[in-house]
Amino acid sequence: MPRQNQNRPGSQVGATPTPRSKRTGTGQVHSLWVGSSNPFGAATGGTASTITVNGQPYTLLTFTGSSTLTITKAGLFDLLVVGGGGGGGGLATGSDNGGAGGGGGGNTQLLAVSISANQAVTVGGGGGGAGQDGTGGPGGGSAIGALISIGGGSGGASQGGGGLAGPGGGPGGHAGNAPPYPGANGGGGGAGGDISSFLGQSAGTTRRGGGGGGGGGLYGAGGSGGAGGGGNGAGNNFGTGSNGTVSTGGGGGGGARPGDPQIYQGRSGAGGVVYVRFIPD
Repeated sequence: MPRQNQNRPGSQVGATPTPRSKRTGTGQVHSLWVGSSNPFGAATGGTASTITVNGQPYTLLTFTGSSTLTITKAGLFDLLVVGGGGGGGGLATGSDNGGAGGGGGGNTQLLAVSISANQAVTVGGGGGGAGQDGTGGPGGGSAIGALISIGGGSGGASQGGGGLAGPGGGPGGHAGNAPPYPGANGGGGGAGGDISSFLGQSAGTTRRGGGGGGGGGLYGAGGSGGAGGGGNGAGNNFGTGSNGTVSTGGGGGGGARPGDPQIYQGRSGAGGVVYVRFIPD
């Protein structure tokens, strides 16, 4: 199994020559090979688009549901995988606590890995939001065959700290009025991983796997969802929380006190996403 190194363009398998390559600050390998063919492969699947990374055009395949990466030319590919977000917790009965936010799905990338055969693509679903006294469901893991996989975020509990994030994602926000966290307001979800450089964007443009905001306790407001698709926590008499944003791996917002089901119910996490990119011939 290739090393999962986020910023190292290695993991080349076979003798495909790249006598002149350029490593940039994003770990990108430019098409500066001399006297040899394009070492990148080609594939179909998902939704295809064109992006530009450091002046180099790439084909980007985006998978928002489980499918197959169909290889039409063996060679090198860059992969980025995001797991599903955890669901938010419901309020704790008989207490002034809100529910904690779900953790964001993990995300990781593997650059310049050689692939010659079709690969199954698994996109993890988001965890369900919990009712009263419940813990939100965990987000599902995402994977490309056996090459790269990443776990989803865990669900938020009915009190206490927020759900744990998958590696690279943002944690869920804590529940309001839940010791040892002070105050009635729910905590904000953590920011998800910055994947902008993979997409050829400026730093901070696109994040994935934001944590869900915690639900407010008695007289408290819900916490904001973390950047990268985290849902907002519900507030006590301040309206419902929100689900994680679709296909971001964001965690769901936590529920709040009192007893309106639309308020106390934790919200669902978002499903993950898988990206594959390559330099076309």
